[in-house]
Amino acid sequence: MEDSAEHRIVDAPKELIQEVKTKWNSTYCMLERFSNLYKSAIRVLADHMRHDLQLSRTDLDLIFTAVEALRPFEEATREMSGENFTTIAKVIPMVRGLKEQMSINLKKRNCPMAKELQAQLQQRFSCPEESFILAASTFLDPRFKDQNQKEMLETAKRRLSQQLPPPDPEEVQLEKAVPQQAPVHKRKDSI
Repeated sequence: MEDSAEHRIVDAPKELIQEVKTKWNSTYCMLERFSNLYKSAIRVLADHMRHDLQLSRTDLDLIFTAVEALRPFEEATREMSGENFTTIAKVIPMVRGLKEQMSINLKKRNCPMAKELQAQLQQRFSCPEESFILAASTFLDPRFKDQNQKEMLETAKRRLSQQLPPPDPEEVQLEKAVPQQAPVHKRKDSI
């Protein structure tokens, strides 16, 4: 059998993860790991006769629901934390994706945590398309060409036109007065 690093990682025993108060995603990681290992944890607690630490079915359901509600935020955090990626253009698509995912989660389960996350998301990012920098960045990024919505396009165009100085009337007249020459390869008088 091959003893590659990938093989060792896959077969490495998993351990529970401890929450770190300064990192919100450590709570997600702790709950997510526990949701994967809860059967083993229950066996260990039973083997050591620590029935006082056993979680009820309601507690387990709450953990599974919390993991499901927090997963989109963890994925968005991981995506936005990439050091080698341009991220400002991703804000609007990420917020849209989070809002859509929260709506889907709420339709699946009537979860108080998901409701609160959706309310906080709406409060903090009610209309990111109205931010000129976010709208212009997303609008100009070719990765999101197909996702640009009309409202964002209009906001970016309006704000860009406000940022640019008005055209100089003399330059506009000069451009109209000077005839455009045909490209060199199409001119008849060449050779």
